Amino acid sequence: MIQQISDLKMIKLLGKGSFGEVYLSKKMSDNNKYYAVKKIDSNSNNDKLKKYLDYEIKIMKMLNHPNIVKLEEEIKYQNSIYIIMEYINGGSLLEQVRKYKNKYQKGFPEEIVQYLMKQIISALIHIHDNNIIHRDLKLENIMVHFDSEKDKEESNMMKAKIKIIDFGFAILLPSTTSLTNWFILLYGT
Repeated sequence: MIQQISDLKMIKLLGKGSFGEVYLSKKMSDNNKYYAVKKIDSNSNNDKLKKYLDYEIKIMKMLNHPNIVKLEEEIKYQNSIYIIMEYINGGSLLEQVRKYKNKYQKGFPEEIVQYLMKQIISALIHIHDNNIIHRDLKLENIMVHFDSEKDKEESNMMKAKIKIIDFGFAILLPSTTSLTNWFILLYGT
């Protein structure tokens, strides 16, 4: 089912979560460039959902890093909110781990793990430097992008770019509270 909002055409459903659906979309005013669009029903009386959505948008606007999904814009249309983000073409890191294991009957070699971890840690440093805690970091929320179709088809993980997604459960600490102080307050010394 193709739906169109303004110049944004939703092509196919990529996935469903507890708070909404994500669609592969094209923006006609942007040379038919692909985007991922999270559609959330804004008519809901669920205050928790609204809080998570507000936080997610606020936090994504604060973050600008090559290993964090980029928020392009948000659109409120009829009874829904559409969060337009860059499209990441390689699926989740969990999917890539499984694909690699099925193909080679073993896990990633150390060289690939180091390459991917460097990107993940770089993104986490940026997130933490902005006093943000993700709180839902897992393989399903770490996406993989390939610049070429060949690298994507071959699952060339040494050419993969990591992108952390899903900031719906993230929290923003007060600017006067460092992460270290926050953990000390929670757990003691």
